[in-house]
Amino acid sequence: LCLAAARVRPWSACRGVELMPEVLHIGRGALEIADPSLLKTDAAALELLLGDMYAEETQALYTASDVVFVYATCLSSEDGKTLKRLSDALAASLRPGSRVVIVNKELDTSLPFTLTDTLIGPNPDSVNADARAFVYTFEGQ
Repeated sequence: LCLAAARVRPWSACRGVELMPEVLHIGRGALEIADPSLLKTDAAALELLLGDMYAEETQALYTASDVVFVYATCLSSEDGKTLKRLSDALAASLRPGSRVVIVNKELDTSLPFTLTDTLIGPNPDSVNADARAFVYTFEGQ
């Protein structure tokens, strides 16, 4: 996803955090063979890290980010749609004005997240349902 983001617009940095080493290996391989002429972001600014999105070092990445993208299709939640734990982690770390784009799950809007857009498109993980991307602005504490 970092590689896709780098093809769309220039970023000062674009970092991905992946929990599964196998998926991280695939992503790093894609970065190695990517054609730099197709990127709008300097390839040196792209970084994929092995980690847990709830870990302290990841929280520091949220604090430094203007946009956080979460591909949440496999994350479970108590009500089947709202990621309370992730919402709490982001609310504790993001700066006011930061954006969060999350796929197929929602953030807890009882926290200072405002839903600003919903995008619907093909879902590569399902033949029966479209994917939904929810765009939130963090309003701050």
